Amino acid sequence: MVAKNHIAFFSPSLPASLFGLALAALHPQSAQAQLPAFREDWNASASARFDFVSHGGSQAVSNIPAAGAEDGKALQLSIGKGAAVSPAGGSEVESKSLFQYGTLTARIRTADCKEQPNAGIVTGFFTYFNDGSDQNGNGLPDNSELDFEWLCGEPQVLYLTFWTDYRDADAVSKRVTRTVNLATGKILDTEYREGWGAGTKLTGAENDPTTVATVAGYNSSTAFYEYGLSWDAERVLGWMINPKDSSRLVLWDYRGPRARIPARASRFLINAWHTNTWTPPDNPAANQAPANTISALVDWAAYDPKPVTTALAVGSGSARSASSAKSGNTLGAYWRLPSRDARIDARGRHQSLRAPSSP
Repeated sequence: MVAKNHIAFFSPSLPASLFGLALAALHPQSAQAQLPAFREDWNASASARFDFVSHGGSQAVSNIPAAGAEDGKALQLSIGKGAAVSPAGGSEVESKSLFQYGTLTARIRTADCKEQPNAGIVTGFFTYFNDGSDQNGNGLPDNSELDFEWLCGEPQVLYLTFWTDYRDADAVSKRVTRTVNLATGKILDTEYREGWGAGTKLTGAENDPTTVATVAGYNSSTAFYEYGLSWDAERVLGWMINPKDSSRLVLWDYRGPRARIPARASRFLINAWHTNTWTPPDNPAANQAPANTISALVDWAAYDPKPVTTALAVGSGSARSASSAKSGNTLGAYWRLPSRDARIDARGRHQSLRAPSSP
């Protein structure tokens, strides 16, 4: 991984300023400036920190009245009637900045399919960067991605996936994944995968915690919940706030090899889209295109540069207070690839690899 190469390159006698310049010359993205904390409340028609991406009848619209939102307003991510398959047929917000390490949080109510239980809809809260290059030198294009995802057909289950590599031509990838049913408190799988189907079960520091508490009445599509990804070069922490007592519930504290932890600066995204290939194991019929508009809601999204150890140490109230710090236009370095739709299509092509039931 890039991080390992940096360790090999570092000399204790090299001044920090010169080391930073040399590091930037070798791997420009790795020298990503740390951005200040911010919180986006989606209470205006546009955002200084995020681009809104809509496709046809699938629209990303902010400042929408929403019951349960802390300020009564939310971002609405809709999937239009008959939406095309893949994120390119859905709606999303994408950060204007790249983020390398820190904590990303969002308070989300996922897409609700109670009117069409067999609709194939994904809601995602994630980081993403893939420009086709191979900075870690393992022969595959780097795919820096940390995912929280939910299927509309099983809103009690969440999927956590951490990607380091993905090649679109043959769908070869490197990733670790955990699936949790929060309504029952059952961890359904924790695996390392490189392609289709089941992978290698993880143990030790890659399988921590080994149990997750039940969240009473959990249904991601009927209420807002706060979720977080805390990330550094040696660890990724996926967590949520338990509404019962406002405690931080750790879903996965991944401390595996650095080669399995994304190292490249990535964008912060939240999206909703139609899938016809990724279905709940207990409901394979849930692959229909939406018969009418279906929407997810986002109360707010935030970033805090604090490291994972700090995220673990502070309570949920302190974390929310820090992440909600208001700052100016903190756009930072603005890296734009030639075609946003091409990137969205590529994300759609590897979505089927996320499901343990894939062939």
